Amino acid sequence: MSMQIEWAKNGAGVRYQAIVLLETDLAASWRLLSTTEGLRSWFPELSVAEFKVGGSLAFNSTNTEQIAMPIYQLQQESELGFGWARDRVHFALSEETRDGTTKLIFTEEVQNVTSHTPRDLAGWYMCLQRMQQVSRGEDTTFDQALFDRLFEEYQAKLQK
Repeated sequence: MSMQIEWAKNGAGVRYQAIVLLETDLAASWRLLSTTEGLRSWFPELSVAEFKVGGSLAFNSTNTEQIAMPIYQLQQESELGFGWARDRVHFALSEETRDGTTKLIFTEEVQNVTSHTPRDLAGWYMCLQRMQQVSRGEDTTFDQALFDRLFEEYQAKLQK
């Protein structure tokens, strides 16, 4: 799987960006972000509550606890930004017309790096990997060894 990762320290925080090629057209890629069925295919705990700026996605942390993730940016078939705990995540889609694929740029702006940050970023990497698998029509997998390796790598990188 190819995913280009870029980092930029930002005071006490960090800007994490992943560039992924989804093997489906723009409309299908947008459905992966804009519908509960699409979201749950690659991030089972997420669902749509109210899909509009000022609305929210819901993060189901347990069977009884649901956390609202406020939507702060939304442009049809192009951009989705929402709150992620104290931080923000942003998805930008653009169609790669030469082959019917879609370029996804994922960004998380972490305000304050904590001991949980490397786990969060490794988790996003794994979710984006699953999203790419879904775009290829493959069953999604979770590679615990990869997650553990990423966690350690990100932890070391964030401590520099």
